[in-house]
Amino acid sequence: AGHDFPIVFYLAVGGSLLSYIYSAPPLKLKQNGWIGNFALGASYISLPWWAGQALFGTLTPDIIVLTTLYSIAGLGIAIVNDFKSIEGDRTLGLQSLPVAFGMETAKWICVGAIDITQLSVAGYLLSTVPVLPEGPCEV
Repeated sequence: AGHDFPIVFYLAVGGSLLSYIYSAPPLKLKQNGWIGNFALGASYISLPWWAGQALFGTLTPDIIVLTTLYSIAGLGIAIVNDFKSIEGDRTLGLQSLPVAFGMETAKWICVGAIDITQLSVAGYLLSTVPVLPEGPCEV
């Protein structure tokens, strides 16, 4: 991509490390519903977006903030996946959010993570809009 710094390489290394520590001891992020689901959200949302942006454009702080926020929504989406494997998670000692908090609470955490993300993104975008001067506009 002609970058002076090999950003795509480092994103690939970071993504590989994240995928390894998701399942491998001693960290095994998937054992914890919060950290594991956020790691999934980041690997599905932030990392691919950052790599594409770095390869075909410029990876800016705004892109990093927005995609990190959307990774929180990814946490909520990953919880949906946990509902179908409650019994297996319980048997294996994995503390998915439905196992840790019960199905009722986990469903509210799920929708809350998604809704809070959408509101946070809207707030962030509104904060970046330039304030226009009042009065008639000159053309």
